[in-house]
Amino acid sequence: MLTLVRRRDGMTEFVVMNDMSQAVEEIRSRASEDCVIITDNYPAYDRLDSIGINHMRINHSERYADGDVHVNRCENRHSFLRSFLSSLRGVSKRYLQEYLSFLALLINTPTRWFSTPLSLTMPR
Repeated sequence: MLTLVRRRDGMTEFVVMNDMSQAVEEIRSRASEDCVIITDNYPAYDRLDSIGINHMRINHSERYADGDVHVNRCENRHSFLRSFLSSLRGVSKRYLQEYLSFLALLINTPTRWFSTPLSLTMPR
């Protein structure tokens, strides 16, 4: 699974991967030409350098941040997954992407987005 967070505004996306060898293509499809991709040292990201994407790495065995180079936001967003999925008491792999897209919607929008439509349609 990829956890992607745009630094400029914190927009988050979760992408379920059946095969992490496809991670580079997923990242490339979402990356603009002027962006810098920051990852941990996972080997699946090795090809980012060879396809012309600006890429920086953090090796967690040495340090967790190097100034502005870190993956802390991704790790933070990814930490929401366990509690979110456990509250559902079981998730079908078939629909996992939909569940994670809903979690991204919750993260990316104001906190009271769901109560507003309900208050408009529910009788008082």
